Amino acid sequence: MYTVRLLQLSGSSFTEFELAPSACIGEVLQRARGSLGCDPKTRLQLLFEDRPLETQETLVSLGLPGPPFQVDLQLLQLQQPTLVERIDMQTSDFQRVDIGICGQRGAGKTSFLNQYVDHRFHAERFQSVISVDFRVANLRVAKDDSENMVPVKLLLWDLHGIHNASNPVLHPSMFRRKAAIIFVADLERLHLYEIQSLLDLSASEAVSERVLVGNKADVAKPGATEAVEAFAAKRGLWYFEASAKDHESVEAVLRHTLLSVMDKLELNLTPFRRDRVLAPDPPPERSRCALQ
Repeated sequence: MYTVRLLQLSGSSFTEFELAPSACIGEVLQRARGSLGCDPKTRLQLLFEDRPLETQETLVSLGLPGPPFQVDLQLLQLQQPTLVERIDMQTSDFQRVDIGICGQRGAGKTSFLNQYVDHRFHAERFQSVISVDFRVANLRVAKDDSENMVPVKLLLWDLHGIHNASNPVLHPSMFRRKAAIIFVADLERLHLYEIQSLLDLSASEAVSERVLVGNKADVAKPGATEAVEAFAAKRGLWYFEASAKDHESVEAVLRHTLLSVMDKLELNLTPFRRDRVLAPDPPPERSRCALQ
């Protein structure tokens, strides 16, 4: 096996991993995206001895000595046009996009949501119990890599986690009419069976994008990251590692999710009215959630 070390422009290393000699540069880029927490639309370039590498090239084709051997590759993040931008308020017809956030109890879902909407983190634990909470963000988002930005009113639904394995509390209808679901795992106290239960619960709903986030990367237990990565890969889920406390990868997760949703979405703009109040869908009867 080769030890692949990715270097920043300064020459300092930010991650390393092992790959077989037959691994292609495309696989290296995929691992780099996971380490950076960036989405597929972010343009990355790898250099070997100042030469740009093609995605189909393999490690062994670089003329390296036989393994075990450490190969240093320089990673460049290329400049790209703005694909998601925030605005204070909508002033024209807009596309409504609903995204649900659920996961392990105490995984930091509400903190993750607050960091994205308000760029703030509360150190104290949330104790309130209400039916459903949601936050709104006004954005302009590119569709199909077009230069035309679509006004988007993003509704982020703060769904709760599982209170215990035999009584999930969450009702399948909570996932109804959600364009995407973000499942949040707790890297400090990992219980993947809770994530699996939520995946099973949402399986009957037509959700275009499902993303798995390992939160609390700043206090992750040994082996937790590898376990969640394997879990996501087996189920075909995009995986991001994040820290709501440090605002690490929070923007990247929502950016990836929004762009994926917009690429698949048929636009159905809501007419803009200055006096309009956007009413959420009523929650199912008896469904309750704990803000965490």
